[in-house]
Amino acid sequence: MKIQGLITRRDKLIWAAGFIDGEGCIGIHERKLREQYEPYVEVLQADRRVATLYLLQELWGGHVTIGTDRGITCDTVSRWRVWGRRAIDVCTELLEFSVVKKEQARVVVEFGYGYGLGIIGRGHKIPELEKLKRKALKAQIHVLNKRGRQNAA
Repeated sequence: MKIQGLITRRDKLIWAAGFIDGEGCIGIHERKLREQYEPYVEVLQADRRVATLYLLQELWGGHVTIGTDRGITCDTVSRWRVWGRRAIDVCTELLEFSVVKKEQARVVVEFGYGYGLGIIGRGHKIPELEKLKRKALKAQIHVLNKRGRQNAA
């Protein structure tokens, strides 16, 4: 009997929320030269077992890569990552099920409201007020992510 056919999208979202809560990172990247901010969701694993990352890719797209950690160990690292509108979509769907990273997901969803202004894209100038809002949301998510590291130590 194939179990795969019995698993609903909701089941996959519940699993993904737990997996991203434990192994993932939700953040907002700043491109300083252009004063632009871009939300992202990523999961890093310190091995070559990428099957779980391909499940995330199946749900939301993005990229799965295998490389080496640029840190001290130079171990193999697998990564799944989405950014921009896809990251906002991921956070919107995970918001209901996420526990540990619920606040980070909420900040990214709030950030996403700026995408609805129709001002995002090449050649479009972002209003100063929107830039300030994005900078504040980036600072907020940075504090949330740092808080998580302090609790783990």
